[in-house]
Amino acid sequence: MIPLTTLAYGKSYGLNIVGDFSYLPSVTVIVPTYNEATVISRKLRDIAQSNYPKERLDVIVVDGGSTDNTVEEAWKSIKLGVVKGEVLEEAERQGKTVGL
Repeated sequence: MIPLTTLAYGKSYGLNIVGDFSYLPSVTVIVPTYNEATVISRKLRDIAQSNYPKERLDVIVVDGGSTDNTVEEAWKSIKLGVVKGEVLEEAERQGKTVGL
């Protein structure tokens, strides 16, 4: 097993450390949003570019009643395979605490 600190250190120097990551837990990242159509694709791309194994990483976008194209942009990124996940829509804005 390779410790995460070793993996992160190696990545920071451009090293591609290969190993068995089956011991790592599955992780779900919750992204609360409200009117973030201009940045949601970039946020999801940044999550996808993390050092965590893609097969163990899920994303849930929780939208708080956006009035722009946040939901559509998030679904577009998911359907294009940028990240694995889903989008949940709240009927009305209730804040990040409720979204989490």
